Amino acid sequence: MCTQASTEFSHIYDQIGAVELLNLTNYYGGGRRPLDLILNDKPGTHIVITNRHHFFKWLKEDKKKEKGKRLKRFDAFKDSQYFKFIRKNTIAIIIDEAHEVTGETYQDFLAAMGFNFSGTIESRKNINTNNIVLIGLTATAYKGSGLEEQKTEGEDDPDLSDFLDFDKENDLDYFKKLNRPTKLIHKIFGGVYIPNPQENTEKSRPIPVIDIPITAHVGDSIKISGINSFDNNVQIKSYSWKIVSFHAEPFPTEQAEFYHKFSDHGTHTIILTVTNQNDISETDSSVIQILPKNKKSKISGTGSLEDNVEFYKILEKSKVLCKVIHGVIDGPHLNMKDSEIDNWRRNRLSAKDDDAITLALEYNQKICEIVSKCITTYGKKRVLLFAHTVKHSQELMLILRVKYKLTAASVDGGTNPGVRRKIVKEFIDGKIQVLCNFGVFTTGFDVPKIDTLLICREVGRNALYTQMIGRGQRGENAGGTQNLWLITSQFPKPNCQQEQKLKLGWEALASTWEKFPDEIKDDLGLGTWDYEEKYVSEPKEKESIKDTHQIKIEPIEELELECQTCHIRKKGLKDNLEFYGYDQAYTPSLVKDALKQKTFPRHCKDCRKIRNVAKKSQDEVVRYVAENHEFNPHFLIAMFFANMIKSEKHWQGRQAKLRDLVDYLEGKWYYNIPRDDFDMDHPIIRKLERDKILEIDKYLNLKFRKIIDPISMKKFYKN
Repeated sequence: MCTQASTEFSHIYDQIGAVELLNLTNYYGGGRRPLDLILNDKPGTHIVITNRHHFFKWLKEDKKKEKGKRLKRFDAFKDSQYFKFIRKNTIAIIIDEAHEVTGETYQDFLAAMGFNFSGTIESRKNINTNNIVLIGLTATAYKGSGLEEQKTEGEDDPDLSDFLDFDKENDLDYFKKLNRPTKLIHKIFGGVYIPNPQENTEKSRPIPVIDIPITAHVGDSIKISGINSFDNNVQIKSYSWKIVSFHAEPFPTEQAEFYHKFSDHGTHTIILTVTNQNDISETDSSVIQILPKNKKSKISGTGSLEDNVEFYKILEKSKVLCKVIHGVIDGPHLNMKDSEIDNWRRNRLSAKDDDAITLALEYNQKICEIVSKCITTYGKKRVLLFAHTVKHSQELMLILRVKYKLTAASVDGGTNPGVRRKIVKEFIDGKIQVLCNFGVFTTGFDVPKIDTLLICREVGRNALYTQMIGRGQRGENAGGTQNLWLITSQFPKPNCQQEQKLKLGWEALASTWEKFPDEIKDDLGLGTWDYEEKYVSEPKEKESIKDTHQIKIEPIEELELECQTCHIRKKGLKDNLEFYGYDQAYTPSLVKDALKQKTFPRHCKDCRKIRNVAKKSQDEVVRYVAENHEFNPHFLIAMFFANMIKSEKHWQGRQAKLRDLVDYLEGKWYYNIPRDDFDMDHPIIRKLERDKILEIDKYLNLKFRKIIDPISMKKFYKN
């Protein structure tokens, strides 16, 4: 029953709309918080759908406290802290299946809500001390037979004994014929009202309502709806659609709502005929202008900057997004080392760096002055400010209140949910001019009328920065503003600092931002930030991968191959057979077949030996690289060397291991390895260290980064 009631209320308010903030609160089922906490958290009017079971606990506890005091039911709940808050905020109580109201649980609940059915002199003056309206709904407003005298629930309730005499002089004649429980039901609700609808002898006419856009383009999927058609007395039975145009297009449907694509441009008249259950029909029509098909979009879906810019330009042109006017505050400069950049990108700054921003007096004064001028000089209504820390947000709010006399508030993760909703509502209503926050309104915050947005914090992630800017970029057709004043801090590490072709989010948006006019820029003390577009105007076709192994195979006597590891080229069949470790007895035809079938080795015999050494490594990364990638042999030797010596505690031991390895390779495989090439300063080892593949600590210990996922390995070693 609770679920059914909730569904019906939702349906009704979807149709008629709610004039004020209205909450449909489903207070039934398991896992519900106490009702007073729910009411306190969400401002506005609540329709609470519940049942008796959710009040058993509180009713039982309050009755237990007063046990043995021989109090009337009403007095037992008078001082209940739980019910005191609820009854103070209750306008009306509606009870379905109201003939059950004489039961003990219902009577306890009504007493707790301030209803006094004791029949005392005090109760006769005012049955409910909180002026709560009580309404009952039932198809059987009686107990038992209603007339015959029989013992039923509520008959022996001592608290209701005197209530039957309440207002006895005004009882109607029929009241004397009712049994006692039925009389109590009628008394509790102040009488029974049975609606007496007039019999409608006239047949009503249905009203067709067509819902379509005014214009659309050829090929667009257009929603055509007659679902709002109605009849005041009976239901609509059928819908019939027609179209009138130069090129008539049939509507093969009798549905109330459907989608259609027009194939010809021009003016089209949509005709809807609706028929009610009395077989009475009415017809209406509406006109739609179909425009020629849009030009082919330039958006290729590749994710390049040009694609994103085109996408955002379309949204701005259609006023879904507003244009951005951007200016920069010169913020504190953080001297971060390369090793600190990763933490910066994760928004993890040290306390020293945080203080460099939050305690910068001149910087924070400038922020407050800019906010003040935006409101008092340039008429801005809603300013959203992203502070660097919770403390930063609170301090900026206090300065704006005390020094600049602005209505400002601060919200962070520790703000009570009910208080937060109240603040947001006042910000939406324009009662709060400046809303400072930290880490709360970065995503999912919907206040379309924000006209000024300040980002006064370090942001290392593109997506987060884009979400912040998006809080204020609603266009006029999305209920937002004509433009957004975006003011950001010029910290030394912008999101887009790499030379890269793929630009996402705000990096694509930035190329369309406008600058403040000079007079406003100078008045606010702002600087400018030029976004340099670095993208290719036309997407390049993928270059075919050239086989650098087989340089020349015809004629076979002039065979020319290149080792894919060491990249040494050999010319002539004889030299290549020797270089790749084949017996000279191999015939030219066998070599030619092996080359065509790709079974001829792509790596020379020495490089294959070195790869085999690496494949025997106990290090997972070394093995994976040796088995799946083609590298210079020095690279593989360096990896194998690092793996061999990382167990050595002393530098001398590691160098000795290296020399042993070189001697072994030279002696067994006759591979000439320059001895001076391999030490801790070898370019390959240093590159591995820079690329964070290899770590070298202060004791010169080497350690490979552990990568378990093969897909991650492929991406990691791709270049």
